[in-house]
Amino acid sequence: MSIIKNKTKEQLLEDIKILKDRIAQLEQSESEHGQLKTVLQQLAKGVSGATGDAFFHLLVQHLTRILGVDYAFVGRLIGKENDSVRTIAVCANGEISKNLEYDLADSPCQNVIESSPCYYQSNIQQLFPKDKMLADMGVESYVGAPLFDSNGHVMGLMVILNTKPVSNIHIIKSVFQIFAARAAAEMERMQIEEKHAILSAAVEQSTECVVITDLEGNIVYVNPVFERNTGYSASEAIGKKPNILKSEKHNTEYYSKLWFALKTTGSWSGILINKRKDGTLFEEETNISTVSDSKGRPAYYVAVKRDVTNERRLEEQLRQAQKMEAIGQLTGGIA
Repeated sequence: MSIIKNKTKEQLLEDIKILKDRIAQLEQSESEHGQLKTVLQQLAKGVSGATGDAFFHLLVQHLTRILGVDYAFVGRLIGKENDSVRTIAVCANGEISKNLEYDLADSPCQNVIESSPCYYQSNIQQLFPKDKMLADMGVESYVGAPLFDSNGHVMGLMVILNTKPVSNIHIIKSVFQIFAARAAAEMERMQIEEKHAILSAAVEQSTECVVITDLEGNIVYVNPVFERNTGYSASEAIGKKPNILKSEKHNTEYYSKLWFALKTTGSWSGILINKRKDGTLFEEETNISTVSDSKGRPAYYVAVKRDVTNERRLEEQLRQAQKMEAIGQLTGGIA
């Protein structure tokens, strides 16, 4: 009480004003927290369970609707220098639009991928006068976040644009922080699937035989050429060891050297004489390599093999012909 009595009326009024301002800030903060919670719940519900292109289409649609902006897109970096973007989902005025490509030079997106999330609440065209797309779309505000892969490299970006200044910037920042991470994880998963699909197609369509085994030598994959060359179907080979092709033409020492090379150097190259399912013999030029997992630990052996039976037969016939010719020349010289 004595402290209050010692204060002047002006000081008390100032204290009351500060207290009111603090209460207003707390109320605003609580209100924003409630709005953010609602936005996050709506976004999470809107995209939950979706994957691939469907996820990104739902994401950009919900971003525009819930944040009240005109445009949203998610794009992937392309080009040798990652100097361009190809969108994988675009929403304009609530509708999914055609994907597009554009150069990053002199655009706000260039700042995003070179640094960190960028928030331009207004005057974006004045800040980036060379970006024609901003002018064509009549954009006034821009928010963008980089999308990082698991190694910390930027692989794309997530962006919203509006034809008016944005006011709820604190909510937008929080939303971007959470959903940029979710979008990045989905983009990386899609890229890994695409690489696997390309690799699988290449192996399946290869003209050479491909066999993959685990470290114990159990076959986990064979391509169609294996089936044609050996007579064994994939279902008959998988789970077995490559010794189903053993011809008894190589001694134990030959295979011991093969395994020793794989264990010590990670690779082996040579000729294997194998036996088909019908019992006929054939020769394969074989290259075996060790494949490591994501942590660098040996995980599989991959054998790439080419049937050289006819080539070896022709080489032997040529050697025999050359031998007979040499004998003929020697006989003629003696005569």
